[in-house]
Amino acid sequence: MDSIFNAVDVFKIAETIEQDGAKFYDDAAKLFEEEDVSKIFTRLAQWEIQHKKVFAQMREKVTQQHPKLGPGTEEYKAVAALSTFSLWATPHRQLSGMDSREDVIRQALQKEKDTIVFYVGLKDFVGTHEDKEIINDIIGEEMKHISILTEALGNDN
Repeated sequence: MDSIFNAVDVFKIAETIEQDGAKFYDDAAKLFEEEDVSKIFTRLAQWEIQHKKVFAQMREKVTQQHPKLGPGTEEYKAVAALSTFSLWATPHRQLSGMDSREDVIRQALQKEKDTIVFYVGLKDFVGTHEDKEIINDIIGEEMKHISILTEALGNDN
């Protein structure tokens, strides 16, 4: 398959997903009166914001190292909209009926897993080994969320 996206595009996709994830989790935090549950979502929003910054720094580094990549394409926006945190993924619809800390953590864990699956699929749309490695780096960052959430889930038992 011909490459559709380069490393710059991949980072822009990742940054958009993190931004959408932060908004999702911030909105979700406002849905729950239980302080413990609300704090989980607030923390997740903060993680997403930090990851967006990490991915922006990684994009800048790649851009400096490989100026021929240019600014990337605008198609990244359409691809980012397909992620688990897209505009249709409103917290109210996805979290209604959930009131336990365990349910909330499980939902967040599933969203993070879905994000990783999204990135694995994205590998088919980049052409170079280096771009695939960048996606692997992004997946590694996302795995940190899964580890933290899994640990939080374990603390509930």
